[in-house]
Amino acid sequence: MNTVDWTVAPQLPVEVHRAYAEMRKDERTLVFKTGKIRSEMMAGPILCAIVNVSDGGACILVPDAVKVPLEFVLQFDDGGQYGCRVCWRSQNRLGASFVKL
Repeated sequence: MNTVDWTVAPQLPVEVHRAYAEMRKDERTLVFKTGKIRSEMMAGPILCAIVNVSDGGACILVPDAVKVPLEFVLQFDDGGQYGCRVCWRSQNRLGASFVKL
């Protein structure tokens, strides 16, 4: 079973958060929702946590960001799904913009 280990989420310095915030077109809202990442390029879904969202994208926690393909479908467990494209990634976190797939 694919699980998310919340204890290994990296803590980024405040300056990094400010720099990302300045680059964003849209203000993000904290949501802390669960979901799945799906792609035809993967054998099965990756469980994830959606940390925040905006009109243009989301910040997502995953077990291993390297395993997430460049384009994927983000499916919220409470409903709704979005086509996404990876903008940046770290060990277990990635930023994605919403796109049409």
